[in-house]
Amino acid sequence: MNDSVLPERSIALSPSLAASIGLEEALLLQHLQQFALFNSANGQASSGSCSLHSLSTQLPFWNAASLRRILQSLVDLGMLMLDQMPDSEQQAFEFTLQCERSERKIAASTQAAHTQATPAASLGGTRIPPNWQPGASVLEQIRAQGIDAEFALAEVAEFILYWQERNEISHSWSSKFLQHVTRRWQHKLQSAAEQAARKNQQTDNGYSGMQRGWQPNQDAVDILLRMGVNRNFIDDAIPEFVLHWRERGVEQKTWNSKFVNHIKYQWAKYTHAMANETDPAPMQENWQPQQKVYDVLALANIDENFARQLVPEFVMYWREKNELHHSWNTKFLQFVKYQWARNYRLENNGENKHGGRANEQRKTRDRSLVEDLSDRSWAG
Repeated sequence: MNDSVLPERSIALSPSLAASIGLEEALLLQHLQQFALFNSANGQASSGSCSLHSLSTQLPFWNAASLRRILQSLVDLGMLMLDQMPDSEQQAFEFTLQCERSERKIAASTQAAHTQATPAASLGGTRIPPNWQPGASVLEQIRAQGIDAEFALAEVAEFILYWQERNEISHSWSSKFLQHVTRRWQHKLQSAAEQAARKNQQTDNGYSGMQRGWQPNQDAVDILLRMGVNRNFIDDAIPEFVLHWRERGVEQKTWNSKFVNHIKYQWAKYTHAMANETDPAPMQENWQPQQKVYDVLALANIDENFARQLVPEFVMYWREKNELHHSWNTKFLQFVKYQWARNYRLENNGENKHGGRANEQRKTRDRSLVEDLSDRSWAG
């Protein structure tokens, strides 16, 4: 056979022994047996001396932590004796194979395979108890692999339920639990890494949530100004736009484009409402804003109930003034937008830049529509 295909000596493995005590345990046990025979003068030794470093060199698919785990499992099964569990990879340890017990295991498992009986049942295995708990040595091995002990203990209930439902028998529930926890921990780490990668990818692609102090860039503002949108109308809409999208908590990479579309639609509704009322008239006692006013306010995410509560005060004031105006709907629309924006600023900033509350400045009803549109005191 070509040496380049199989450059190393093959490892012997008894299938019946692996079925009885576990694949890893059987593989390491037979390797230690071959190791002892190779280093024996008479070829019949059942003990030897080695280190975790030498074992990991001969069996490179296991690291030191895995070797400690499997050695402990063999000790628990009564098939191996150690003078001490090595603390470091270079520390030598003495081991003794329980040859008679090993031979009985192999013979019994072979006979069970021929009779189609459950191997573990014929070898004195047990079903998992309802109150089973991992021992201190298992928890120590779990910590040695860098796994959080609290994470391992949280897996106990599910582990017991799984094996109770399967109704299987095992010689070493500790070994099975260690394998179970290791797989779950690796899955957790992989999921966390994938989630972090997705988050980084979103950040790299420009996705971000709406920030409290967000402002449209100059390109977006210039586009709206070229369309004839009033600059004060644009500035008034920013707090409403920010509040709406902060409450939704979504991520976007095109906030400026979304803002331009939002203002275009609001401005079209606003100018349409202004154009429909041309004849000056006094305020009527039973005056109510048209539904289109509430529709325009809804586009700005202003609560309709908030606007309706302002109607009585608005009507009373302008009836007392006894003035004529072309569009009471438009005047009421601006009045509500101003009050809504002012309340939003008070909730977020408390004091205005002049040191007092915003409503301690001039009342909206004492000012003209032009003043309302150009006033920036609430905006800080």
